[in-house]
Amino acid sequence: MSFVRLSHPKARALRPGSWVRALPLPSRRVSSWAVLLLWALVCTVLALLPRWWIQGWSVRTQDRWFASATSKAGRLAQIWEHSLGPVPAFTRGDEPVIRDYLAKECLTRFLIDTATNRVWVRESGRLRLATPEESEVPRDWAARATASGWFRWTPGLPMPKAWGKGASIVAFDRQWCLLKCWNPGSPEVERWLEQNLGVADGYRFGIVSGSEYRALMERIEGQGWLETFDPSLSPRTLQVTHSAEAPCRYSPGLSQAFGGNWSVVVMMSPGEFRSFRDAYFFRRRMVWLAYGALVGISAVGLSMFLFSQQRERIHSDHLASLAHSLKTPLAVLRSRCDTVLNGDLERETRQAQMLQIGTEIALLTRLIERGLEQTRLGGQEPTGDRIDSAFFESLDEELTPAFEARGRQLEVYCSDLIFHAPASALRTALVTLMENALLHGEGLVELRAVQEKGRILLVVRDEGLGLSVEVARSLQEGHSSHSSAQEASVSPGQHLGLLMLARLARNEGWGLSLENLEPGFMASLEIWI
Repeated sequence: MSFVRLSHPKARALRPGSWVRALPLPSRRVSSWAVLLLWALVCTVLALLPRWWIQGWSVRTQDRWFASATSKAGRLAQIWEHSLGPVPAFTRGDEPVIRDYLAKECLTRFLIDTATNRVWVRESGRLRLATPEESEVPRDWAARATASGWFRWTPGLPMPKAWGKGASIVAFDRQWCLLKCWNPGSPEVERWLEQNLGVADGYRFGIVSGSEYRALMERIEGQGWLETFDPSLSPRTLQVTHSAEAPCRYSPGLSQAFGGNWSVVVMMSPGEFRSFRDAYFFRRRMVWLAYGALVGISAVGLSMFLFSQQRERIHSDHLASLAHSLKTPLAVLRSRCDTVLNGDLERETRQAQMLQIGTEIALLTRLIERGLEQTRLGGQEPTGDRIDSAFFESLDEELTPAFEARGRQLEVYCSDLIFHAPASALRTALVTLMENALLHGEGLVELRAVQEKGRILLVVRDEGLGLSVEVARSLQEGHSSHSSAQEASVSPGQHLGLLMLARLARNEGWGLSLENLEPGFMASLEIWI
């Protein structure tokens, strides 16, 4: 007993044009990988543009805002250095005009009358005469201011008692010298800022001492809401991260108006900063959405481009494989035709040769149709036809006359089977097996179709001698090597139709096995469902 398996079921996964061939393997898809790498590189470079644009917009917006805020701060510095207007005449210090004047001059602490050399001290919204001890330092400062037009306190000079910690200045206005004190964060400073800036102004103006400024710088250095602090910037820019705080800028020019080691800092108000921050995040979302849309559209276009290239390669692979597989069968058919044209052949031999030629032409036709159909579908599997008992009945009616003409008997057994398979390919395969049994076998020929564990088993059996050892070995080698030379070694009399049938079964994903029995010969076709 000999057994030859020419095709294994589900072999379609390894044939040309299958999903394995469709994978973008580097060895066969070098150009596709190059395109993908170039696209990824371009997307990476473009990813830098949103960040660059957002940062540029942030810096430009802050520069414009701080330029406007610094202009307003310059006006505040001028008001600080000079009085708002002449001091009204008074005698007691509690007149209504004096109260109104002090309400406007929130930062004034002493008034020195240069004509009488009397010193008045601010106390609870009114003025009172200073004691001799309180008058000593203010008179000295007033003398300095009278000589130069104004005077600013510098470290090392005495301070008035109970003056507190803050920037000090003396403004000279004709007869009067005004001693002002700026205590950062005090109620007087807040009222003064509200009077000169307005309640709803979009920025804050303040001064910090050198040590406090350094502490502020150390606290927020390296955090950087939009950029990190760089001491080399002029004017310096400080960025903070807390939602209630805002970017602030140090102005070295305006800081000279307050003397000592005081520094002027201009900062966005919380409301202004929230608006700026909302605009920043909105623009960031929009620019990244635009970037994502650009990447998505380009990815779709690239996928379509690569898909079209892949389809072209699959089509060319199908056509090349199809052309290669037809070379040897066509050469054998040509040899058969030349043999049939020989007038010395007997009539029966000539008819058998012509019948064999018809069978092989049917197989070649199916192979060509199958290959062209797969090429048209881009490597996808064609949809199957409905196969039922009527299919086997028509096959029995078609082949019975040929068996009866040779005095042979054909029996077809089919239960109530219903499955899907390419009807043309299945008919060609079964006709080839039964014609092979008719020409090379003996006795009764049976065709049985049964269903077993998820597969359809089609068995063609006769009572002949079966395949010789040489033919079986030649069929096995010719199928496993897929070589034209090996195919050519299977002569017309050595069942070339079976080898072509094995190729058809392999393309369809069916299993085909040939087995010699004692006695008889059996060919089995397996179709998985």
